[in-house]
Amino acid sequence: YWVSMLTTFLGSTWTLVGSECSRGCIRIAVFVRSSLVTDVANVQTGSETFGVPVIFRKGAAAVCLSLRSRRLLFISAHMSAHE
Repeated sequence: YWVSMLTTFLGSTWTLVGSECSRGCIRIAVFVRSSLVTDVANVQTGSETFGVPVIFRKGAAAVCLSLRSRRLLFISAHMSAHE
């Protein structure tokens, strides 16, 4: 639902190339200009959760991709304080 809202808000100028959700708490979405979408390759996503097995409010989600000759990694994380 949240990805479709972002996609609608950004319009046709931007294209979603990867998104990930870590147990519903940590989210990430990576968009590129539509003119660059053919230059994107090797998109990978992943997530990890930490903490009490029932709550899972800590963790990370990531999107990795190649844009032309560059490898890019985007991470969204929420970790425990003071650790």
